[in-house]
Amino acid sequence: MAAEMSLQVPRVKLGSQGLEVSKLGFGCMGLTGVYNTPVSDEDGISILRDAFNKGITFFDTAVYTDPILMKFWWERHVSLPVVYQALKQLPREKIQLATKFGVFKMEFPHMIVKGTPEYVRSCCEASLKRLGVDYIDLYYQHRVDTSVPIEETMSELKKLVEEGKIKHIGLSEASPDTIRRAHAVHPITAVQMEWSLWTRDIEEEIIPLCRDLGIGIVPYSPLGRGFFAGKAIMESLPANSSLVGHPRFRAENLDKNRRIYSRLENLTKKYQCSPSQLALAWVLQQGDDVVPIPGTTKIKNLDENLGSLKVKLTEEELKEIAAAVPIEEVFKFQLFSLTSIPPDDQKIIGGDDDRVVSDDSDLFSISNQLKLVSIDEKDESRLVSIDEEESTTSNGSVAQDNANSLVSDEELARMLQAEEEALMLQQFAVSGQSEEFEQIIQPYISKVLMYEDPARQEAARKTVPVEELEEKALVSLAKEGNFKPSKIEKDHAFLLQLLFWSKESFRWVNAPPCDSCGNDTINQGMGVTIPSESQYGASRVELYHCNSCSRITRFPRYNDPLKLVETRRGRCGEWANCFTLYCRAFGYESRLILDFTDHLWTECFSQVLGRWMHLDPCDRVYDRPLLYEKGWDKKLNYVIAIAKDGVYDVTKRYTRKWLEVLSRRNIIRETDLSATLTNMTRDCRKSFTSLICSMLEDRDKNELEELEKGLHSKDDASISLPGRQSGDKEWRISRSEIGSNEDSSLSCSSCPVRLCVDVHVTSIYNAFFPVLSQFIENSLSNSRTVEILKIFKEILVELKNSSYEKRTISVNPFVLHLLPYFDQLLNALSLKSEIDTDEKVNICLAGDPVKTSLALPVVLDALDDVIVNLNNCSNLSKASLSLPLMRLNRIHSGSVLASGEELPFGISTSAFDGLRATKWEEPNGAKGCWIVYKLPDNQMHELVAYDLMSANDAPERDPMDWVLEGSDDGGSSWRILDKQISQAFENRFQRRSFKIKSGGFFCNAFRFRFLAVKDVQSNSRLQLGSIDLYSSNSSL
Repeated sequence: MAAEMSLQVPRVKLGSQGLEVSKLGFGCMGLTGVYNTPVSDEDGISILRDAFNKGITFFDTAVYTDPILMKFWWERHVSLPVVYQALKQLPREKIQLATKFGVFKMEFPHMIVKGTPEYVRSCCEASLKRLGVDYIDLYYQHRVDTSVPIEETMSELKKLVEEGKIKHIGLSEASPDTIRRAHAVHPITAVQMEWSLWTRDIEEEIIPLCRDLGIGIVPYSPLGRGFFAGKAIMESLPANSSLVGHPRFRAENLDKNRRIYSRLENLTKKYQCSPSQLALAWVLQQGDDVVPIPGTTKIKNLDENLGSLKVKLTEEELKEIAAAVPIEEVFKFQLFSLTSIPPDDQKIIGGDDDRVVSDDSDLFSISNQLKLVSIDEKDESRLVSIDEEESTTSNGSVAQDNANSLVSDEELARMLQAEEEALMLQQFAVSGQSEEFEQIIQPYISKVLMYEDPARQEAARKTVPVEELEEKALVSLAKEGNFKPSKIEKDHAFLLQLLFWSKESFRWVNAPPCDSCGNDTINQGMGVTIPSESQYGASRVELYHCNSCSRITRFPRYNDPLKLVETRRGRCGEWANCFTLYCRAFGYESRLILDFTDHLWTECFSQVLGRWMHLDPCDRVYDRPLLYEKGWDKKLNYVIAIAKDGVYDVTKRYTRKWLEVLSRRNIIRETDLSATLTNMTRDCRKSFTSLICSMLEDRDKNELEELEKGLHSKDDASISLPGRQSGDKEWRISRSEIGSNEDSSLSCSSCPVRLCVDVHVTSIYNAFFPVLSQFIENSLSNSRTVEILKIFKEILVELKNSSYEKRTISVNPFVLHLLPYFDQLLNALSLKSEIDTDEKVNICLAGDPVKTSLALPVVLDALDDVIVNLNNCSNLSKASLSLPLMRLNRIHSGSVLASGEELPFGISTSAFDGLRATKWEEPNGAKGCWIVYKLPDNQMHELVAYDLMSANDAPERDPMDWVLEGSDDGGSSWRILDKQISQAFENRFQRRSFKIKSGGFFCNAFRFRFLAVKDVQSNSRLQLGSIDLYSSNSSL
């Protein structure tokens, strides 16, 4: 129980090297204004003097040598000048002064540390001079320089001890191994680490090690950065506090904060003290070797801290207090600070049996093996215990340190600390005010409101080939095996087709062609807009001089999307402006995205994904938000989403380098930015109903959590993101947006297994057999056969160009007698012939119109191949009904896996879809790649032949050398079926057939290993138009 005692600060030995200090120290960081409003020199000196008079003699501060940091501290009336002046008024021999070295310079957002012997000495000399003292009682290495052996740093510190310039050596934020190695050179007196009821990760290893070595422990932030003093619960945070942006103190977390705080508060009645006193007493009574250093700027808080010395606790009471703030719950809050995954949604799994960690003892037992791994589809954060090499999770998958882990437990505190330091320093690096930020954003709010105009939306819809895009959307879903998509799936697919169409229909303008003669022009500067231009929001006009006729061409930069729907030309601003209108015109929740480093794009809310999706119409890329940072190599700062319902900071969606981005955000302080966006959003929603506002607030909250999760998620290294593709090369280079490789593309080197939806291809190929067989039986000549096939092709082309939902065509009477030849082929196309009421014969849909849409392009390409082969055939006979004319018994419906693929149009299944318009592209396949085809349902087939077809362009990418292998055990072992060297494709879309010479081997998987392409010197890619595999009639 708590016991009354006279207020007297005990003296204790800190460590085993003879340093005696007050049991309670004073951390001077609180005087900086980082956590609150900075104090004046007079007030700072006063509180230090009062602390000394009340028995505190141990003062902790730091010295920085970097000019940026020095300027920052001095401008803020920070601790060093205050300590310097206070020391002159206090007896030096009764003061134990601790200071630090090691932060060499600030390269925002990183503190660059230095531990070389020369730097150690120069810092010590500087500290002695700035503090006006002859010696330093305790000299810490503030951060360990991992590039310098700790032995070298300690050797110089040892010399400084021998010279009397420092009395004792300390370490701050050091690992156990570093502590051991340093202590072996010279005894360490104290280690300074964060320790409180909130932060307890040092209890497992650091604390026992220090006690074994006789090292004292100096906890900083013993009140959880003010949390246990009631910050953000009993009192609001100062607007200029760096804690405002910390997840622990965000407004949406108040209920969670109160849950922990109230438990401690409930115990205070029993111990007759305040929550802060109880939390500090818990730290104080962890041992005589523990000397916490809370800081404050107020006398009343100083007295509150001193009062914690009156609280006496037994071992059982210490456990009771710790139980009120369990390590497992605290750890989840630390994870929440890092990932924004609510504690209730986290699951920590560990131990040999992959049990769910449910109490402190379980967590202690696996704490040194924890890894934070990727978030699963249920949005649960999984912390998996990993052995030194690897272990297997409960679902049987191997969690590897270098593959699935996000960050180790050892890194959690450092990541949090790094972000807090960056936030702390960023608020003093800004150059502007909220007014400047608002002036940038406000015009875009007016612009997005244009998207809500019914007239503009109708004008936009009229320019879009809606039915064509609907058909393409449904076909894209069918190619994935989805023939019965839901409405939201259709909407999602249509949006992507709208993006692709926009790219094809909009024209990028580097320099416009001459209005008079159409020849090239060069920029001549800016002109004054005329009324017809300003009518559509053109605030500026570029002038271009024709190289041929010397006339001037005007290029007004229109801002009204109504005009852009008409002109459909421009650069990224016009493209994004127009495309966002298109999205709104078709009912998608859309936002215009403004990148302050000069780019714009669109976001739409995808009901399929359940989140906002990035869409860039300039480069035809979707859902790849890291495109700009990783591909274009942009140095992002602010990425702001503007919509009719608000303005949002979505920068974290587009970066994995948040601390670097934070260092470049110098227009407005983060706290002011948040307030400004809140006010702008509130203004946007002022006419909304309370129900809609409530729904939007819930979605905003979910998005904030999603942004935090994404920020700390592991990058998919298998995805290659390209540099900028839009704009001419010189322009892209001038903007430094070309990326690391100008020839790079959006591709994947770790492809998913994809299912081939291609039974229609096999059906079509087989259906040509009865057609040609009847021609042979009727003794038709080659020329007559080709003539009939061309007539049939014309019918199919007309059908293809008709409405996909109501495909029908009246057949000319003079070709009626030909239709019976094509019954099976029509059936393969889900078509039929029928007689209408007027006795006309029509060809129309016989089933799902999407199946017909899927099959028509295939049969048209197949007809072209048959016609080519017939023209090369001297005499059509039954002997002709084999390869290459007939492609019977084609294997279908397998699954495909490739070594790499181009996204989204060069994926592996494109090699098996029977289309000339598509192709499989392997971006790094010129010198070697592979593609595996596995048969469905454990089918076994004897392969007798295969076709390869060259793609539409770039003959240098054609395969030249390859090996085809078969497997009868699903790919565990392989047997060579065919090998080809120095093969050449003379034409585009050329099919080449190859027969398997050694038969009798039944396989359930096939693998092509492509060894080289036609030109491996100037090209890194392989591409193939198609692969077709043919089996014998028999199968197992």
